[in-house]
Amino acid sequence: MLLLLLMCLVNVDSTQQANNCPGGWTYYSETDSCFKKITDKLGWVDAKTRCESFGSNLASVTTAQENKYIRGLFGGNEGIWIGLNDRKRENHFEWVDGTPFTPNVFAGWSNPSPYDEHEDCVALWRDITWNDASCNLFKFASVCKKPANCPRGWSYYSETDSCFKTIKDKLEWVDAKTRCESLAFGSNLASVTTAQENKHIRGLIGGNEGIWIGLNDRKENKHFEWVDGTPFEYAGWSNPSNDDGEDCVALWRDITWNDASCTKYKFASVCKKPTKAASISKCLVATELMIKLEGGSTPNQGHVLLWNEAMAEYRHVCDDRWDNRDATVACRMLGYSSGTATTWSTYGPARFISYDEFYCKGTEKSLYDCYHHRENDCRSHEGAGVICS
Repeated sequence: MLLLLLMCLVNVDSTQQANNCPGGWTYYSETDSCFKKITDKLGWVDAKTRCESFGSNLASVTTAQENKYIRGLFGGNEGIWIGLNDRKRENHFEWVDGTPFTPNVFAGWSNPSPYDEHEDCVALWRDITWNDASCNLFKFASVCKKPANCPRGWSYYSETDSCFKTIKDKLEWVDAKTRCESLAFGSNLASVTTAQENKHIRGLIGGNEGIWIGLNDRKENKHFEWVDGTPFEYAGWSNPSNDDGEDCVALWRDITWNDASCTKYKFASVCKKPTKAASISKCLVATELMIKLEGGSTPNQGHVLLWNEAMAEYRHVCDDRWDNRDATVACRMLGYSSGTATTWSTYGPARFISYDEFYCKGTEKSLYDCYHHRENDCRSHEGAGVICS
């Protein structure tokens, strides 16, 4: 199983794009990634360790454009260590950050020596091609890579380490909530935790009308809560009516809130999601917890979601070939003894599917140990789930 370090349509200006990465890192929009140069000459393993110390890893490369971009970060004629290697098994190359190596899609080889047992690590050269070399004999500069703070099209707000996206379409509150949920994993109508964040959100959208945020008392009158589960502590009220027919909250031009009918009014809205790093810290409680269930009425059932390290988020499993053997392996990962498979999105739409066609024997310790595909043609009604016992 892969190990993880614990860290669980708006136009975005150049300043916001730059803020997608920490200081000292450069943002590359094509793959929505941050890169950092290590100019010290190191062996491959030491370069990998150095990158890990920054919460990142030696860079994976997925397109010819990204390959050229990385090489352009450096001058000189020598190689630059990247994350490709065949240290575990000769001639079986893999990216150290878990990104699938798909040479049929992109590979930058010049003249690899895949059968030389002493050349297990890959460097990117001045002519923008790769070649394998000894991991220990050579010392090169290197490049680290990690996901950007926010997806493309979202703006980063450092105070609460969050990503925001405006929805300018005028919608009812429930439709705005649904729209936000559909945009990205972990996205919902915005919660507000400080006066500064309140002002920031209002500044994202001009005009005089209200903006839907995630506060509401739809479940119980006068018991307001954030739809994303954030504790309700900061309040920006102007004059809440607490009327039974006004259960949803809008943020107004004067940076104050007021409750309004969820269905009578249609406003623009603001979506919010944690940064990718914050998502990891909230979701993972151990470095090997790579699975969770979602949508079930009890903790032992739901859609199966697996951690996708390359995307830095949990992704759904497709129900193609999903059976009780696969379900049992999934449930063992969660501490249960056995499992029953569910299919056809029993627990609601599976919006983000990245895993397909598991072939488990039922004895594996992890779904990652089972043969499976990371390419799929599945739709949201084909989500795989489990009932664990």
